[in-house]
Amino acid sequence: MSDATYSVHDNGDLHRYRTEIPNIIFRLGLTPYELTLYAHLKQTAGDGGQCWKSTSTLAKETGMSTGTISKAKDGLVASRPELFGKSLIAVREEAGTRGGRPRHYITLTDV
Repeated sequence: MSDATYSVHDNGDLHRYRTEIPNIIFRLGLTPYELTLYAHLKQTAGDGGQCWKSTSTLAKETGMSTGTISKAKDGLVASRPELFGKSLIAVREEAGTRGGRPRHYITLTDV
């Protein structure tokens, strides 16, 4: 038997395997729907902090209704005293491709 030492390194991008949620998010009193939507947006947006999703797409991806998504978005867009008046996300509506439904350009606030 050899006394050789082995070392294994994973040079892959660890962000492919996890999504990091800032600890303060859990202290903001978000509803379960707001928390679910925030986590999904955080996963989708990745390090860039931006994504383009319609309300119906977000509803399908999270298993929520479009009405629940809209209400959760409103909650995430609201300014928060704990964040010095910042909101968790900013939403800008853009015309849909090929004349379809509008999509939302969503930017996550760096908290």
